[in-house]
Amino acid sequence: SQYKEAVMAELISRHLKRQVNCIADIGCGTCETILKYGNLLRAQKLICTDYDAKIIEAMKSKHQDKPIEWRTADLFELKDFQEQLDLVS
Repeated sequence: SQYKEAVMAELISRHLKRQVNCIADIGCGTCETILKYGNLLRAQKLICTDYDAKIIEAMKSKHQDKPIEWRTADLFELKDFQEQLDLVS
């Protein structure tokens, strides 16, 4: 939503003024959020997750040219990620 985007933009501009290593998008949907902030923050690694494997497969196919790691997972599995996450959306 536009509200979420505005709040994220404000928080990022206030707290992340550097290049980041890893960004995760939980419930990635169309992946627009992670692509936007991945580019803006020059993230080294992008992780897109969704609980629906069909969405993951569709987005994986659509964004084949992007350096994204795809996972079928939801918010409750975030604690199992081995990566240090600089931003979660």
